[in-house]
Amino acid sequence: MSRFRKSFTYWCLVVVAAVILTVGIWAGFPPYLTVIMTAIPLAALIVVLRLRNKETTVISHGNVRILSRGVNAHGEIVIDGNVSELPDTLRRVVTQIRGFRLINVDAERALVRRSWTLKTWGARISLQFAPLEHGKIIVSASNEPIWGGTVIDYGQAEHDIKLLLGSILHSTK
Repeated sequence: MSRFRKSFTYWCLVVVAAVILTVGIWAGFPPYLTVIMTAIPLAALIVVLRLRNKETTVISHGNVRILSRGVNAHGEIVIDGNVSELPDTLRRVVTQIRGFRLINVDAERALVRRSWTLKTWGARISLQFAPLEHGKIIVSASNEPIWGGTVIDYGQAEHDIKLLLGSILHSTK
């Protein structure tokens, strides 16, 4: 469950804004005054959510380790194989994941675009590949929202990183 849904402050500010809007309309306040009074708790809500997005959460899903910081996420996996084979594997994996599109790929990095959903306006996922010793490769993925003003994504960044890295891990076994 997202930190957003568990936030008492969020729900209080939403209720306050809804009450102010309802009272302003019911009491017949001038529309500009009702809008201004409603905007104050909504602006406070945005500030609170921005501050909450500074928290970093570390999540482990099997062999995938994810650092989630608000609407941004970063994950890493170590796989067996050759770096030169990874671009082909990535092309195959991305075409199988709904909503993902491979923008660019070469021997050291790749860029994947996540289309919009009801939870997010979309994201750019950048991947880095680096060889390790004994035929292993470290694959790092970073998720960043397309729209810089994104305040909350309901955990979509973490989910996308987990899905992409998990699919790469599964396809290389």
